[in-house]
Amino acid sequence: MRFYLWGLVVGILWAQLVWDWHAEQDSGLGYHIPAPYFLFRFRPYEYSQLFYRVKLVGDTLWVMGNTCVRAGDTLYLPSTDGAKKVYDNPSSSNPVAVSYIAGYDRITGVLKLVYLAHVDPSESYAIRFQDFAVSENQDTLWVAVDLRNDGGCRDRPSSGSISVSNGTIIVQRWTSGSLSSVGWQTSFSYSLHFSASAGQVWQITRSDNEVRCVPIHWQNNQDDEGLDLSFWSLVRRPGVVYVSGTCRRPNTVQSHRGSFSSRQLNYAFPARGQNEPPYGLILRLSTGTSFAITDAAAIGMDRVPPTSIFHTYGRSLILFGDTVFFVVGVRAWLSWTPTHTLYAKSSATPASTVGLEELDSGGPPSGRMILVGFRADDLAPLKQSVSLHYERLWNYDGIVWAQPSALYPVVVGDTLYIAWSDRREVGVPTGAGEVGFGPGSRIYVMGWAGLSRYGSSWLDLGAGWPAYTSIIPGQVPGPASGMVR
Repeated sequence: MRFYLWGLVVGILWAQLVWDWHAEQDSGLGYHIPAPYFLFRFRPYEYSQLFYRVKLVGDTLWVMGNTCVRAGDTLYLPSTDGAKKVYDNPSSSNPVAVSYIAGYDRITGVLKLVYLAHVDPSESYAIRFQDFAVSENQDTLWVAVDLRNDGGCRDRPSSGSISVSNGTIIVQRWTSGSLSSVGWQTSFSYSLHFSASAGQVWQITRSDNEVRCVPIHWQNNQDDEGLDLSFWSLVRRPGVVYVSGTCRRPNTVQSHRGSFSSRQLNYAFPARGQNEPPYGLILRLSTGTSFAITDAAAIGMDRVPPTSIFHTYGRSLILFGDTVFFVVGVRAWLSWTPTHTLYAKSSATPASTVGLEELDSGGPPSGRMILVGFRADDLAPLKQSVSLHYERLWNYDGIVWAQPSALYPVVVGDTLYIAWSDRREVGVPTGAGEVGFGPGSRIYVMGWAGLSRYGSSWLDLGAGWPAYTSIIPGQVPGPASGMVR
């Protein structure tokens, strides 16, 4: 069995096509919105990602990317038959954050179709595609979209509010050298505090050339602070899509009476307090003409009884049978004690909890990656006896930088494999004991057997795991940005 780590084996997508972006040399001078890669630093090391997610469906290789097109500049995308001009920024002063999903012929590498979206250059907010899925007949795309609180290409205003509406988000389709508009099936209009972020989930249908949208934002007096929200993963099965992410609500001082725009999220999250840490979240949405949230789930610090504060970061979703597995990072300050209690709840079922003192074993301190199962049909958290169940995956040093690094799961049979990159100290429990790594740029792959037996006989792979490779000091870290089999 072989795995290919995206970012190492770049030839998967015609290396000369992707990384030798000859359009930039010929005509376009577009540059890229940096994406965070979480390292052993006080702030993320930033690197560009022209191609951010890749999906192979039928005869088409779908590639998602985000880029920043400077004022008066042109965005080109590579193609084996010559670079294609897909967007001209008409503004003479403002850069534009452009997100796109491009379809390439899987054999020839010819660019066939592009969906691209951006906010009107006169507006003071930006969007960013985070993940996507494509239907089997390639007629429908689903996209998790962030409305970033850093403004994307340019800074947001330092005061006031921002108006968001379908009239200011432009969606277009490129085919055969020409652009056409994609209409909005959903109308929306709301305001955000200048520092707030938000999210949207889109359904783009090729046959009727329209977009349906489910917005997620904080409803309050817009003089008060809003959400810090970022989506991470989108997965689907016929009739349903699931979206994961991380969300920190404003505390009760920052926003006295605010609430989510989604009734299901309000039911899933615990009551707010004066200290609000980040929580992981999952959305379950029905697709088709009834595109809407059916269920939501939240996971993070329990509040009843009050527990020691820790942070929770939602990462990838994994669909397996009747279960949605959620890879979650949890981070406490220095140590885990009996006063740390994990809470998980869906909008349709009661909350489940479990103490996290077991996480204090092993090293390094502070950061832990865990796997938590939720029922696929209503996002109810899975329990062992009366307590919420989880499986520990690995440890990371979360003292300096709290968030876990990017990670990429693949399921083979009954075994879960995950690839990730990190510069910090890492400890990986295995069937042969814990394997520790000091600081240094590495890419890791680890496996765990027994997804179908989650909650009873989970098994870390043993001797020889995790597989890893070190990055030569002084070079670009070269983080993994995907894994395929």
